[in-house]
Amino acid sequence: MDLLFREGSDIALSSKPKDISDEDWEYVNRQACGTIRLCLAKDQKYFVMKETMALSLWKKLEDKYMTKSIENRLYLKKKLFRFQYKKGISMIEHLDNYNKILADLQNLDVEIIDEDKALLLLNSLPDTYEHLTTTLLYGKDEVKFIDVSNALVNNKYRKKDQLDHRDSTSEALTVA
Repeated sequence: MDLLFREGSDIALSSKPKDISDEDWEYVNRQACGTIRLCLAKDQKYFVMKETMALSLWKKLEDKYMTKSIENRLYLKKKLFRFQYKKGISMIEHLDNYNKILADLQNLDVEIIDEDKALLLLNSLPDTYEHLTTTLLYGKDEVKFIDVSNALVNNKYRKKDQLDHRDSTSEALTVA
């Protein structure tokens, strides 16, 4: 939607305005369809390959992937509750994956309270983050999602700085 808006072709997701010629309307629709298809994975494109009207293409995609069914809500809630840190990925990537699940749930009109978001995120972390988790929760009656995600990012950068400092210190010792 952001790309369509940026290029001015988001208008194609509504009915044709009276002040646009048929030729211009067709061009806007083709441009919007192309932009939407460029954002799809290869296996998702085949389903809407022949669509030339952006509104119908968008509707087909919504019907297929964004139905607000109980099955989709269950699937995403399971995904959220079972979400765990995958060894080898960065904390930023972990947070991005977590936020994607939250956004998908929000698109299905599922609201997760802020504290649950924070606690589920903490629960997704490996045991090596136990000290950070204890520090974040110690003496508090509540915890906020933004505080947890900020602490995780800051912790990542602090660890990187410590490693960089240790490497530069050992280099200085070797040179001396």
